[in-house]
Amino acid sequence: MKTIYQVCKPRADLISGSFNPEIFTASLSSVFEFYQGGATAASAVYTDASIFFSQATYPTNGMRQVIGDVFRRLSGDLSAPAVHRLETGFGGGKTHTLIGLTHIAKRGTALAGISDAVFDPALLPTPNSVNVVGIVGDELPVQEVKGTRLQPYTLWGEIAFQVGGEALYRDLSSEVTSFSAPGKEFMKEVFGGKKVLVMLDEMAQYATRLEAARPNGAEQLQAFLMTLLNYAQSNAGLSVVITLSGAQDAFSRQAKTLKELVGKVSGKEVSEAEALALAYKAADGTNSVVARAATTVVPVAAAELSRLLSRRLFSEIETLAADETAKRYAEAYKASSSYLPAHAIGEDYVDRIRAYYPFHPTFIEFLNQKLASVENFQGTRGVLRMLSLVIRNLWEKKRPLELVQTGDIDLKDERILNELFGRTGTGDLQTVVNTDVGGPGSVEMQSGYSRSELCDKQNPHPAGIPMHQLVWRTVFLHSLAGRSEGLASNVFGITQQDAQLTCILPEMSGPQVEMALKAIKDEAFYLREKDGRYFASLEPSVNRALGSIRNGIDNDVAEQYIASVVRTAIKDGTGLFRVSHDVSEPGHLEDKPGQPQLAVIALGTQSIDVERMVTEASTGPRRHQNLIMLLLPLTTKAVQDDPWNEEKTLRSIQTYEKLVGIAKQVIAMKRLAEHPGAYGLSDKHLEAEGFTTQRREREKALETETSRLYDTLWYPSASGSLARKDVRTGSGESGAALMNKVRETLKNDGELIAGDDALTKEKLIQLNQLFFDAVDAVQIQTLRNNFTQRRTWPVLERSELLDRILRRGVEQGYWCVYRLTENIDKPEKFFGREQGSVPMDVNLEDAGWGIVTEPGAKKRDWMAGSVSPAKVKDWAREAVINQGAAKVPEVIEAIKTQHGDVPPNMVMDALTYLAQEEAIAFYTGEPDQATPPTELKTGAGVLMENVGATHTVITKAKAAERAWLQTTAKASFKVDPELSRQKLLPLVKRLGSVYLAEGGKSTVDYLDIYDLALPGGGKLRVQLENAGVADMKHLQEFFEVLMSAASVGPNTQAELEINDPIKDCALISKLKGA
Repeated sequence: MKTIYQVCKPRADLISGSFNPEIFTASLSSVFEFYQGGATAASAVYTDASIFFSQATYPTNGMRQVIGDVFRRLSGDLSAPAVHRLETGFGGGKTHTLIGLTHIAKRGTALAGISDAVFDPALLPTPNSVNVVGIVGDELPVQEVKGTRLQPYTLWGEIAFQVGGEALYRDLSSEVTSFSAPGKEFMKEVFGGKKVLVMLDEMAQYATRLEAARPNGAEQLQAFLMTLLNYAQSNAGLSVVITLSGAQDAFSRQAKTLKELVGKVSGKEVSEAEALALAYKAADGTNSVVARAATTVVPVAAAELSRLLSRRLFSEIETLAADETAKRYAEAYKASSSYLPAHAIGEDYVDRIRAYYPFHPTFIEFLNQKLASVENFQGTRGVLRMLSLVIRNLWEKKRPLELVQTGDIDLKDERILNELFGRTGTGDLQTVVNTDVGGPGSVEMQSGYSRSELCDKQNPHPAGIPMHQLVWRTVFLHSLAGRSEGLASNVFGITQQDAQLTCILPEMSGPQVEMALKAIKDEAFYLREKDGRYFASLEPSVNRALGSIRNGIDNDVAEQYIASVVRTAIKDGTGLFRVSHDVSEPGHLEDKPGQPQLAVIALGTQSIDVERMVTEASTGPRRHQNLIMLLLPLTTKAVQDDPWNEEKTLRSIQTYEKLVGIAKQVIAMKRLAEHPGAYGLSDKHLEAEGFTTQRREREKALETETSRLYDTLWYPSASGSLARKDVRTGSGESGAALMNKVRETLKNDGELIAGDDALTKEKLIQLNQLFFDAVDAVQIQTLRNNFTQRRTWPVLERSELLDRILRRGVEQGYWCVYRLTENIDKPEKFFGREQGSVPMDVNLEDAGWGIVTEPGAKKRDWMAGSVSPAKVKDWAREAVINQGAAKVPEVIEAIKTQHGDVPPNMVMDALTYLAQEEAIAFYTGEPDQATPPTELKTGAGVLMENVGATHTVITKAKAAERAWLQTTAKASFKVDPELSRQKLLPLVKRLGSVYLAEGGKSTVDYLDIYDLALPGGGKLRVQLENAGVADMKHLQEFFEVLMSAASVGPNTQAELEINDPIKDCALISKLKGA
């Protein structure tokens, strides 16, 4: 991409600020004065023919055609048109063409090599061989002029005077002083035998003044013109060039001036309507006469106008850049074709962009069709003056541009703004510029910015283009012309398609322009849209009233309103959560069992410590940590998050400020709806502008934006640490969608047991593993506590769901339910798979209820038809006594033969118990060996080893018979630090459960666990002395919490001493097994 600054070089005087557009203000009268030897204020650009043709003239097709036709006609070519009418308009080149004709007619062959670009030098006349008549209609008197100096006051008199001087004028005195048009004979007297070029400029104004001066003035003018033009058509030596605008074109934009002109001529006060009526009548008749005889030519076509302006403003332009730029714009238009008018899509428009370079076609159209229609803009002079200021501003600011477009007129430049306001008489729109568009006074607004600048800050363009400013500026500029008529004028305002064509850039698409246009409806105070057109207006508007109200709303009020929206929008219709709003401290959350608690962190909270929220309560450490879930907005940083960079911090601030802005708008709309009259509006105003619909949309937008702001969920995970999940919802979704997203996130992550899958086979298997992770029996109340307190456990969607889970688990055989009171070995109630479902009248919340695995129930001999360990022990004793000494497999086979299938492990456990009780002994060897074994194990010697399948068992009597027995002292049971990591530490978490549910019977005389690792790097030591069975049972929860909060580190060790080990103590059995 090449910018205009790289390929275009403005005139040096334009950049320096010394550029004078007056030098490009053409005046036919001044050129005539120059040739008559009189003093003139005209620049040499127009009076010096060499400079005129070489520096100031762009040879347009129309100009070449008129000059060629005129001098072919004067040279005797009757095929060339005798009469030309120049179509005029801003920069239309009509005066420039008349001056060119004057120079060639006066200088003739002296201009050879100078005027060649516009005229065939072979047709150049001999100098001064052509009589040149130049009359400007708004300068010619319409009444007799008093004084001694001869001054014609009729058109025909002025022509005679310019052709033949005072002598001819006096010879024809009766005709030239008469207000009645002369006939053909007059034409012969004036033009006969001569070459004459007659140029009549501004004939429409002259006709109007004549009609105002006398009742038949216009009719006489029309009669004269008819005779003149007919004579010219039949005589080769006469060529007539007329500029005669249509009444609508000439007068509709000059009503005030016309009123003054007609009043001055007629000598009486007339209204603008009367003046216009007079002008229409006079000009229409004159136009009709000229149209029948004249060839109409447009000196400067629209496509040539840009080149003409470029020639006058730039000293150099790299034309190759136009091709590249045109292609880039063509691609942009193709991508946004649905937003553009049909004529903008295709090669024709690409050619126009190329031809108008470095200006965009719509910019030239804006100047030509709109600004030039303003009465005081002074046509070419005014446009050149304004363009010089625009170009100078662009080169000062150097904002990257490929083409100059309407929106690039910088209204913050006071020189430009004053020129626009002064020429268009729209100074009352200063407020619109400063408030909405962006002007010199925008810094004094409450925010320090215009509305469009605020929109660009809130919704910035990805490439940094100030899209709202460019689009709104375009709308404003298109509101300068036609203001008095408003939407009745076809030049007032701009349609959406035209705005798209005027504003789309290679880097700014149709949807982005549409966004900026739509923002006018919601954000602008003075810009508005109606009947498909965008425009500026000073009338009372809803947006202006809302802006006034909004400025008076404090941030505190808006924040309180947002908090109420959060409370309304984020609520749980499913009943899953206890939702707590406005949370910023741990004390804001209850610490009690029941439903999971969703903490909605208050907007405006800058940071939150999630770990502290989960672990602390108002009264101390939080017990029910597993129930705490935190919902954070993207404006709140969690202490556990990675540090925020500057960009993220800024985005957080901007997002919150945007939400506060929306809240202020909603509050303002509510107040305006309640009291519209206080702001100069009525209910009808509100209805006409669709206020009620807009209000509903903004309220919905606030709710949606607020809900979408909450995008992060924190909760205790199965690992025991804190989990962070993204719960961002889609655009336009409500708080209900957010709650569903939270639920699904927890469910998919395995953190929520929901009613729709709690009773599935997969879930029951998972729960079976969870419930019996370290034990084979557990109290139901312990399960309830674990679901609310243990952070490694999931949460229940509803607390009553546990009852259904436990009942279904019994039916499917995953566990059994029992009720056991203290000091009783057998449950008073027991329900397993064989018993079917648990009766509905059984309340599992009552004390004493627990669950046990089927193997655990069988081991305890709680199940009907099961073999108890006590029976197996009796059978094993009998089998060993019967054999005296036998291999363990032989004992298992003997029991099987006598009593049926018994699990081998139960037989070996029974033999181990018998050995511990010193009823039998075991060794490694053969049953019939005579020599003593290396080690014969019985009593205390069995505590650290179980009977295995390779051992031989022997009765005490048989061992005594073989003289293998020796008297030994009863030994205590110890675990040294060296063995503790393999044997003792893995059991610490379950120590209480071993005593509570599995048969721990020995008093722990000494337990020391040291160097446990804490999460923050600290260490923990626990010591226990003389803890009996009851103490160990009460410490069940302590050991579980201990090993959840701390962990075994690289240096952790323990010591255990039991001075009086009980033979069938479950703790000792587990340590031996370890």
